[in-house]
Amino acid sequence: MPASHVTHEVLADHAQNKVNIPADQAAKRRGQVNYLRAGLEAHIAAHPGYALVKLRASGSTAKHTAIRRRGGEGSDADVAVYVRAVSVGGVEAEEAGLLEWLRVQCRYLRTVDYGFRDGISNAWKLRLRYTATAGGQLLDSRPGSLPTTAAVAGCGFYSYLTYSAAFHDLSAVRRAAVLDRLPVHRVGADEPDAGAGSFLAGHGYARNGVGVTRDIYIAS
Repeated sequence: MPASHVTHEVLADHAQNKVNIPADQAAKRRGQVNYLRAGLEAHIAAHPGYALVKLRASGSTAKHTAIRRRGGEGSDADVAVYVRAVSVGGVEAEEAGLLEWLRVQCRYLRTVDYGFRDGISNAWKLRLRYTATAGGQLLDSRPGSLPTTAAVAGCGFYSYLTYSAAFHDLSAVRRAAVLDRLPVHRVGADEPDAGAGSFLAGHGYARNGVGVTRDIYIAS
């Protein structure tokens, strides 16, 4: 006669085979987060005025409690990114100050990419693209996660930004004034290629009619 209740052995077996991430996969995903963190920290060190200050493991990545996706394969990795206080009105900035900083960024920003690039071919291996949006299509969501399957060893951390039509409609003097207020002075460059690979829809964040959405590209 079958058991009428779930035993500890049944739960342990289910956790081992359906929920928990194998130790080797967990170590690999943490290694990729650390690789991203090291690349960002190197970029910050080379550009002391960069608006992003640091990146830290967050959520299940920090607590080592990540679980498998519903399909049974892979997982994601949560990270927290810190913004330079002076960019948002100081360390005691209210949410309104953070939102104002976001609004200004979004007004003249079209897209900004962060990720790892093959410097020889100028091609992305992993790209997180943030697109400034406004209007009714905005959704509130959790911050999002990093994919753990991208092969980025040997590639350098890179960022590429494009400006909105509103920015290009400004006079040359006003464009120069906007750029002068940025914490990082960017130089012109060819946009890295995103060829064969997979494009994944990401999460977004929005408040008061302005926000950003994110998508992910992983080279095949």
